[in-house]
Amino acid sequence: MRPIASDRRLTRGICFVAVAVSVYYLTWRVLDTFNPHAFALSLILYLAECYGLVMFGLHIFLTWDTRSLERSLHLADDERLEQAAMPTAGRDWTVDVFIPTFNESVSLLRKSVLAAREMRTAHATWVLDDGRRDAVRRMCEELEVGYLTRDSNEHAKAGNINAALPRTEGEFIVVLDADFIPLPNLLERTLGHFRDERLAFVQLPQAFYNVDSIQHVGGDIRTGWHEQSLFYDVIQPGKNRWNSAFWCGSPAVLRRAALESVGGAATSTITEDILTSMRMHAAGWSSLYHNEILAVGVAPGDLDGFRTQRLRWAQGSMQILRSRENPLLKRGLSFPQRINYLASMTTYFQALQLAVLVAMPTLVLLTGQSPIANLGGSFFIRFTPYVLVTVLASKLMGGSRQRLLWDQYFSFLRLFTFLRALPVLLTGGRTLRFRVTPKAPSESTKHASLYPHIGVAILNVIVIAALIAHPAGQRLGTGTIVTVSVCAGLVAAAYLLAVVRLWRRVYRRHHYRVPFVLPARLKIDGGAESSASTEDISFGGLSLALPTAVAPGTKAQIRLLVGPDVVDIAGTVMSCAPSAVGYRVGVRFAPLDSEDEKCLLFAMLEAAVGTSSTAPPPRPSRAPARELTPALG
Repeated sequence: MRPIASDRRLTRGICFVAVAVSVYYLTWRVLDTFNPHAFALSLILYLAECYGLVMFGLHIFLTWDTRSLERSLHLADDERLEQAAMPTAGRDWTVDVFIPTFNESVSLLRKSVLAAREMRTAHATWVLDDGRRDAVRRMCEELEVGYLTRDSNEHAKAGNINAALPRTEGEFIVVLDADFIPLPNLLERTLGHFRDERLAFVQLPQAFYNVDSIQHVGGDIRTGWHEQSLFYDVIQPGKNRWNSAFWCGSPAVLRRAALESVGGAATSTITEDILTSMRMHAAGWSSLYHNEILAVGVAPGDLDGFRTQRLRWAQGSMQILRSRENPLLKRGLSFPQRINYLASMTTYFQALQLAVLVAMPTLVLLTGQSPIANLGGSFFIRFTPYVLVTVLASKLMGGSRQRLLWDQYFSFLRLFTFLRALPVLLTGGRTLRFRVTPKAPSESTKHASLYPHIGVAILNVIVIAALIAHPAGQRLGTGTIVTVSVCAGLVAAAYLLAVVRLWRRVYRRHHYRVPFVLPARLKIDGGAESSASTEDISFGGLSLALPTAVAPGTKAQIRLLVGPDVVDIAGTVMSCAPSAVGYRVGVRFAPLDSEDEKCLLFAMLEAAVGTSSTAPPPRPSRAPARELTPALG
């Protein structure tokens, strides 16, 4: 087997070759193929290609070394991440867990609160309720965790966190979004890093247990791929090298002193996390990205939630780039930190580059001109190796988490959202509101969101037909017609794939389910018990594999064997359908008591994450330092 260091040298060598080939190609392009008779088209296309080289170079810079966590802890390359977190023994640190919420469902929030309460290592759990809901207050009283609220929702999540700071006392703060369920060992695996007294925060990867979301492509939490995999598994680890890993909102552990030293969470942008990180870095604090799944959340289930979240990220970045805190101007940042932040914020301009490529076939048809002169054999002799070596280098730098075709698919899917965000760079976006990403499963498909994609696909099909039949096609030449038609076909295929994938994407369940096989017993009212096994499970219900049919509406008692524990649950049969092993029976649970909830929660976490560290722990949490349910304000 080739040594790891040797593989790394080979990858870096190919990256140098790719940059050299790209520079040669772009130089040759402007000297030999720039079409002065179609100056505007040629210039637009050439600038889009140059942007690609700049972003490719930044990607190499960001992912040059993803081993900085292990090196910073003086570990050899072959030592595993399990040894990375330093022990916390002997340190009497106090910790507050903040769970900001606004309009998320109580059932979703309850999972996060219950799991946060049960984390090992002493801590206090606080729900920061900007919705000021009695149901959330009652849940906190039942689960014996702290409840904080305020009179207004000023500055959304950032303001919510800032309002809680003077009312709590922990030296460290764990921030969890309302949908993120922490593993019991989250504090054990992260607090040790804070022996470095200049460490401001530890950011963890965002992993999602609803692997049937719009951004997932097959697999499970451990083996599956989602649209943010490259960022969390490659780019963020690479940022450790430059002390530039940034806070992504959740899940993360922050040092209170560092957060308070910059005035709390930033409120001048709707992406408070990245700006707060930049302020802490500029103030001399350091950061660390710990690449280990220690919490799982809910990814946007449909296109509306996906667009809402990405639009907020893009608009927030435009606000920062427009402000005096632009990373190129911000005092206190090192040069690598400036480049890292700039790369993360300018990635949204990819939409302009892609818009040029998407629109180019139509522009060629309308103008009857080609943006590339001499589009023949000499062009493809240079273009082909340029593309191949760039793709190879990108794949090697991204490793197993880079799926180039799916990356391109999501680039097309995000195009209109990012284009919508770019005007904020000019307007400042002073009236922008923080929109919470929808967490609940969508019960209907919003087809209007797909109309632009359908329009682009149809337009490019028309372009292909018109290029062949229209008189303008005769002036362009066969080589240009074939090339432009292929490009138009690829654009049409990308958007048709999005439409096919999303048109009928409907979630009819009220709870996301985790595939999980458990031995079970099912007892029908007035009948005998029968053996069964679960196929998937959630807080709201489960599906069972049974040898015999059960009529929907039947009341049933289910006994689950969860490790050493036995959980008895009452439920109602909602569906029964033939399957390969007999029948698949869907059961909706009656309300669960907290102990059964806890048992099921940690069983589901173990099934989803695949680690025994999720075993239900004893309850060590310290009581909140202040009144459990303080008055408003």
